[in-house]
Amino acid sequence: MNPGYLASVLLAISVIFLLSGWREIFMRSISGRDILLFFMFALPAALMTFSVRGALINGTVPVAFCAALLIGIRKKSLWEGGHLFATGLLLGAVHLLMLELYSVDPVMIVLKPEWDIAVVLAVLVMGMHRGAAEQYVSLTVAMIAGDLSFACMHGGTMPVHLGTPSFLDKWWLSFFTARLLTVFLESVYSGCRTTARHWIQRKRGWRK
Repeated sequence: MNPGYLASVLLAISVIFLLSGWREIFMRSISGRDILLFFMFALPAALMTFSVRGALINGTVPVAFCAALLIGIRKKSLWEGGHLFATGLLLGAVHLLMLELYSVDPVMIVLKPEWDIAVVLAVLVMGMHRGAAEQYVSLTVAMIAGDLSFACMHGGTMPVHLGTPSFLDKWWLSFFTARLLTVFLESVYSGCRTTARHWIQRKRGWRK
């Protein structure tokens, strides 16, 4: 599978979900207007790449980071917004660690480096945040911070390029997986609570 193909498939699936009314289930904490604006800027930006001091940056990266920054600014307090970026940097450290481990010992790779990292970060961010907006901010910061740190540490042996197709694969897979797991676990938890409540009420009725 070529780099970027997975991101394209997940992007198409996300658009279908949003257009079919699944936003209230998967992206409840992000308004439809904000999602529409993101796609309006992100899709054209993905076709543009510019150079900054010798580093190549795809247009998706600044758009995604600006969206994360706006979400952080909209929080009720500076502390809440800063907390999202702090968890993002923490996940970025995990991202960097996995990149370093895979570069030293490829035997540790289970599926593909991008897929392994995406799944691990999705599981970790799910334990930190349940809202779609919060998960988006943390994962975006983690992806950018991890790739940027790895590229700077190996700047002498590899060019600095942010927003590669592999980066988009990781970003889309991690966010998609995080949302699916979160919604699934919330549904299971809600179902268990409802079942337990009905069982307790029925048990009380038997005692009467």
